[in-house]
Amino acid sequence: MSYFQHFLITRMNVDWDVLKLRSPRERNSFEFLNHRFNIFEKTCYPAIKAQTNPHFIWLILCDEGLPEKFRERLAQYEPTLKMIPVYISSKETFLTTLKSAIAARLLPSTQHLITTNIDSDDVLSKKFVAVTQQQFRGQDFEFINFPFGYLYRFQEQKLYLREWLTSSCHTLIEQRQNFQTALSYPHHEVASHKTRQVITCPMWLMTVHGKNLRTQFDVSAAWQPLARLGDRFSLDLDAPEQSWVERLREIVTEVFNVLSSQREWDTGRVKARKIMNILFPPLIRGMRNLRYR
Repeated sequence: MSYFQHFLITRMNVDWDVLKLRSPRERNSFEFLNHRFNIFEKTCYPAIKAQTNPHFIWLILCDEGLPEKFRERLAQYEPTLKMIPVYISSKETFLTTLKSAIAARLLPSTQHLITTNIDSDDVLSKKFVAVTQQQFRGQDFEFINFPFGYLYRFQEQKLYLREWLTSSCHTLIEQRQNFQTALSYPHHEVASHKTRQVITCPMWLMTVHGKNLRTQFDVSAAWQPLARLGDRFSLDLDAPEQSWVERLREIVTEVFNVLSSQREWDTGRVKARKIMNILFPPLIRGMRNLRYR
């Protein structure tokens, strides 16, 4: 039997490979960290805490200059959750430090690693870890991607369905020997490697909250009723309750908005796909399942 260990990896304030580079002072400032921790506690943290499969280790990557106040905040999280802060000194030592932290926690019987990247403001479905581990076949090297997920805009309190062949919540299954981890590969480069596209219900949710470093909007994203989240995700949206009449009215309004859109990217084909995803998203998933089977 081939044994594996699964590591979830979240970067808290070590965002070097982004469009807007922050100085050590900026990424360790109270304003920046307080906002990031507040979003983390509404999104990423409850999602990981609610996983149906608890067999994983969660590494939280922090700048070594993280103030003591926030180190204490990390220490106050759920004690039974295998949540381990890893402090990074520089961009140059980032991967070496990460690999050392993983190597120190590998069991002698472990032959393979599963590593999953999850941003501090993103949300995983409650079954994400379970379904990911079901993809294990003793692979030497293979990425696992769940194409369907959501985008939630906090300010507008609106939910959108996304289809993404290189989603940021990417996972790498690999042999223990000379392991690299998913973070060695930017998610947009995953398509150039062996990748399994797993067609399921939406398995991740990205958030737009005003201070994102990258995530903004996807022109092909299709609006969704908030009720469609059901109980598959654990997060604090603070969204208003709606009657079935209000939900129906909203669906009709959003379909009309798609039909009447004059935006150049809303071609007839794009409009048809958006409307299908608004009215009956399982149909699109069924079509994609035939394609990637």
